[in-house]
Amino acid sequence: MEAELEELLADCPKLYHMAERGAWAGIKKHGLLSTSALLDLYAVEETRRKRIESSHRPKIEHLSDSNIGSASIRDQKPMSDDGLRRALPAHITPKDWYEFLNRKVFFWLSKDRLDKLALARAYRGKEHEILVLDTRKILVLDTRKLVEAYFDKIWLCPINSGATIGLP
Repeated sequence: MEAELEELLADCPKLYHMAERGAWAGIKKHGLLSTSALLDLYAVEETRRKRIESSHRPKIEHLSDSNIGSASIRDQKPMSDDGLRRALPAHITPKDWYEFLNRKVFFWLSKDRLDKLALARAYRGKEHEILVLDTRKILVLDTRKLVEAYFDKIWLCPINSGATIGLP
């Protein structure tokens, strides 16, 4: 485990997360939460929860609570049920995949990949909050501390697991 940890940190000293503008206050207060965890926090009623968590999300979903504040759940524009059916093994349904992804928090391992997302047609005209974790501890967030704390839960993916446009 130590060798894998050191390799990851050497190869990827910075991690990047793109959030909606205004998200930082909620992240500082509640942590960087997956879609499923946000739905838990906001006690989203079952019908809406299933729509957000178990099926394609064509637009951003906004959550609000007078005690908690507001949060936004990003859309899944680069994904489609048809693309998932082409890409997934027969025993995994699009619903399974949406639920799997919605239990995760995602980081880009390079600024180039982050920039590609931020400049995609769906997002290029919008302001975002970018979280940068850095092993050098120059910034507020420390990559090493995060990776060490969650090492057994980290999955690295060689592809964009949330996109089916083109060759899924």
